[in-house]
Amino acid sequence: MFMSIPFVWREVVWKEEWGAYLGGSITSHVIVDGGVLSNFPIALVDKQPTPGSFEERVMGSDGIAGAANTLGFLIDESLPVDGQPVKGKTGLKDEFKAVQRVTRLIDTMTGARDNVEIRNNERLVCRLPAAGYGTTEFDMESKRLDDLVQAGYDATLRHLP
Repeated sequence: MFMSIPFVWREVVWKEEWGAYLGGSITSHVIVDGGVLSNFPIALVDKQPTPGSFEERVMGSDGIAGAANTLGFLIDESLPVDGQPVKGKTGLKDEFKAVQRVTRLIDTMTGARDNVEIRNNERLVCRLPAAGYGTTEFDMESKRLDDLVQAGYDATLRHLP
């Protein structure tokens, strides 16, 4: 269910055989990617939840949250990947400009809260270069993929003490 990019992959309808969620039935509920609300919930995993809170019910109270060093890997589309050109913006036909506007609006809505959390927890965030790479670019050539993986590896090494 995670990574159910709206309009790309379908949402999931909860089946009865999957059982209860947090003690209640959610059979037939439509489940979408939580990333629609927060795509980088680093604060959830870095802080011990308050007893009795929603976060405790979802994350548990076993002392794991905040106990270890938290590290979030953020795919940062503003950072270039060595060896790969950043693809320029292509001109859109008029019929696609509305789609582009909706996409920008959704990006703003889904990223606003995350941007605040990322700024407040910058030390916990390892930024992985991905400029010029598309979210649904599943069939990239091997050199392009190798460069992306190497850029992520290098960024991780730079981030770790």
